[in-house]
Amino acid sequence: MITNFSSQITRYGVSESFNAFIDGLRETPGIFDKKFRLADVNKMTQYLVCRNYGKACLELSYLAWAIVNYPTNYSANAAVGTSVKTLANAPLLEFFWLNESITPSRFRHAFKSPYKNNNIEIALNKAGLQLTVSQQSFVISPTRVGLLAVLFEIIISLAPEQLTVIEQTLKQSSDAKPDVTAIKKLSSVLQKQIYQFLAEHLVPAQQQRRFRYISQWLTSKKQNSAHIYALTDDTILSFWQHAGLDDLSPGYKLYASAFNDMVATHQAMQHAKEALALANASTIGFNIEAGEYSPDIIEEILFNKSSDSQDYAWLCQTPKFLTKAQWRFLEPLMQKQAYVKKLPLSFARLAIFGQWQASIVQAKRKSPLILQEKLTEIPEKNYLLYQQQLSKQTELLTQVILAIAHIFYNHQDSRYLGCILDFIPKATTQKIKSHLDEKIDFIGHEQNPQALTTEVLNKALFSQSQTLLRQSLELSRIMQAAKSAFNSNNKEGFQHLPPLELLDIYQDGYDAIARCQHIIQIYLSQLSKYWLTTDDCQLNYGSDVSIFKDMFDRLYGEVNDQ
Repeated sequence: MITNFSSQITRYGVSESFNAFIDGLRETPGIFDKKFRLADVNKMTQYLVCRNYGKACLELSYLAWAIVNYPTNYSANAAVGTSVKTLANAPLLEFFWLNESITPSRFRHAFKSPYKNNNIEIALNKAGLQLTVSQQSFVISPTRVGLLAVLFEIIISLAPEQLTVIEQTLKQSSDAKPDVTAIKKLSSVLQKQIYQFLAEHLVPAQQQRRFRYISQWLTSKKQNSAHIYALTDDTILSFWQHAGLDDLSPGYKLYASAFNDMVATHQAMQHAKEALALANASTIGFNIEAGEYSPDIIEEILFNKSSDSQDYAWLCQTPKFLTKAQWRFLEPLMQKQAYVKKLPLSFARLAIFGQWQASIVQAKRKSPLILQEKLTEIPEKNYLLYQQQLSKQTELLTQVILAIAHIFYNHQDSRYLGCILDFIPKATTQKIKSHLDEKIDFIGHEQNPQALTTEVLNKALFSQSQTLLRQSLELSRIMQAAKSAFNSNNKEGFQHLPPLELLDIYQDGYDAIARCQHIIQIYLSQLSKYWLTTDDCQLNYGSDVSIFKDMFDRLYGEVNDQ
């Protein structure tokens, strides 16, 4: 079992099917017991996840060449150069599966007699199995054979036809001039096959490199055991100031890149911490002080909430609930919902200074003169305007929700009530809910339970809501506002009443828009706690302008000779 923290970070982003595949290797039965040593499976897993399998593929290619070209019934007493036919013409099958010559002792026994002809030589020495091909030598240590056997099992599991192909490719004719080209070519083919497999199951290699760089930086800055897991606005800004000027960093000149990758790495580290704690938990239960993990906590660790990871970019498609510009403005908050309370200032910096930096980068591509002019400017918006823009977005989202309510109402769909209840006084809302609950209970007693379908309930609720509309001035006004919102919404999907069969799409749209509103409200509330007054907001903005301007001058100004 992989139990250390660094290994858990490495495993972040690995698909469940990959983990299941590796677990299957650990349990693969052999001739006497399990076929592979646990240490060999774990090490090969680390090679794969860290994409450090190139050397192993080359070693395996040389080993396969030796197996294919070594006579299985060759005797040391045979004359040098004598050609002996290999057993059953399936040497790889015999070596790795029938005989399982994948322990050091069995490996040495399989090659106990040296073999040599005019072109090749295969012989054991103190270092291992010495292979000589085209006057080039290669040594395979007996202690590596178990690891290589795991790799070969993976390759053949992914592509069983490779077994025959490899044997045919590597078989060396006794009178042919030996050449290592086939061995190295096979190594490249195996690496490509593994690369394609891993691309479907692991995060990109560059992203792994970024994880390592950030986690190492965080570790170097930690003040106590808990500090490494604490992500703050100051931490992100400090990291960008360091990594943006570090020539060894994997590219963090952009504040947006530093922000996004810091959050991603923090998620990976949190996942690793929780998975490690879960693996080491004494029992499952509710005694937290005793190290137990409750079922609710386990579920939260193992299964992320869909609302925290769902992509809402489809809101820009038909029907267009949002414009692309609206979505781009909201996207950082929605993609990183779990961090809106923890990193309020970082999101504001991303919106203001990230956009400013993007304009500087564009200016740099045009000319040095335009770049210098851009560096002397300040951002078009400040933090106060950013807050106002967020509030404006909330108002626009409200208009979309009202337009959706109008669509439901005109189709006599009672779901329109769910769209509008948040916009009327709570007392009125409670009266409406109580009234409808009573009617539903009455219908439930009067109707045959089998006849109480969704359609029947929807019709009854809509009918009862008409009475409420006549009795409630607030409800009537909201529905007038909904009609007005629909008429003024000229985006695709709202120009005409959609057909009945598309109403579920509008329900999905309402759910997503309501979620966007909720996140914005949480974020605005957090900013109001951070900036208690307008002066606090402006003072913070002025300080950040100075910090970012200094960094931009160092990154893009005359002092930067890049």
